Amino acid sequence: MKFLRILPDFILDHRIPRRLITELGRRLLGMGPGFECCVSPKLLPLFNWVERKNIYGTDAITGAPSIFDQTARRRRSLSGYSYHESSDGEILKKTEMDLRNSDASFFFVYLCEMDMFLHLHCHEARRNRREIEMV
Repeated sequence: MKFLRILPDFILDHRIPRRLITELGRRLLGMGPGFECCVSPKLLPLFNWVERKNIYGTDAITGAPSIFDQTARRRRSLSGYSYHESSDGEILKKTEMDLRNSDASFFFVYLCEMDMFLHLHCHEARRNRREIEMV
């Protein structure tokens, strides 16, 4: 993203280029659907995107074994679902199908859209219940 520094602020700070940068990050740079360009794009090279690797797999967290590493060491079959592959709706459909047809002994489901919703509305119990029921 360093090449963005050459563009003037009035272009970078406009909503359309920021939306394009968000989509570029999400789709081409593999940052996932949770990526948002919320700072001046000129500042992006100064930030370190934490999740450069898919942390929902083996050997993904430096210096510590994850539950995925432990499951692999125990030679248990694992099915994991996250935004790296699908949207929340697609994840739920795939999980339901795999629960019926897979021989996996461990299932991990991370719904990033639900996670974001709950972060934004954590103190709204009724709204949370409605959202969960809709899923």
